[in-house]
Amino acid sequence: MSRSNHQGKKKTRRTAKRRRFISILILILLLCISSVIACKTLYKEQEKSDTTGNTEQEYDNKKEDKSKDDKSSKNKTSKGYTIVTKDGVTSIDGIKIVNKTYSVPENYGNGLTPECEKAYKDMQKDMQELNLPCKMRTGYRSCSMQREIYNKYVREDGKANADTYSARPCYSEHHLGECMDVNSLDQSFGDTPEGKWIADNCWKYGFIIRYPKGKEDITGYMYEPWHIRYVGKSLAKKLYNGGDWIPLEEHFGITSKYPD
Repeated sequence: MSRSNHQGKKKTRRTAKRRRFISILILILLLCISSVIACKTLYKEQEKSDTTGNTEQEYDNKKEDKSKDDKSSKNKTSKGYTIVTKDGVTSIDGIKIVNKTYSVPENYGNGLTPECEKAYKDMQKDMQELNLPCKMRTGYRSCSMQREIYNKYVREDGKANADTYSARPCYSEHHLGECMDVNSLDQSFGDTPEGKWIADNCWKYGFIIRYPKGKEDITGYMYEPWHIRYVGKSLAKKLYNGGDWIPLEEHFGITSKYPD
């Protein structure tokens, strides 16, 4: 073989090697580019997924917050007071509420509260010094006792009439141990010296006339000058209202209506 032919073959082999090297470099470059594109695509999909997840979480959080707001609004009276129910007993601003809308559990209570009993004795003592009789006729009542009383009135006067002056079992304030009936269970008691004194002064001891005259549509009961409820001196003074008694329902913005 001539020297020129040998050199030509060497040159051809070098060119072939160079081409293979360039091809490999191009292949590597294409693989790198593909990897970068794949990574970017994956990142965008992940970012989209995270955004969607965050949006869904934000939506769930908003739903939860709205649910809380809705629940909170349902636990507000028409005047903005918070209604709290614990162990089946409803309270508003620290005052336990029992009327035709709000009841207590069957076995609730066991007598007058110490605060109510003391306030009554203090008032009774002051009335006696003025030669005004003050005798508690009934204080705490169990649901079973109220059931007997209510059913008796229903038999005598019918359910519609009984509902105007007697509470159904578990719907009577007497279950709380924070109220009492004094002296005479007759509306004429309000015109007696002791009845007038109680109406004008019981608030000083923390009592209110629970079912005032002219408020029957609000309280759900007829006028009862003998029924006094202990709520504490501060609230009692507000409800006294200069002698124009405000019932709890009107003060708090709640109803007094049986479910049926």
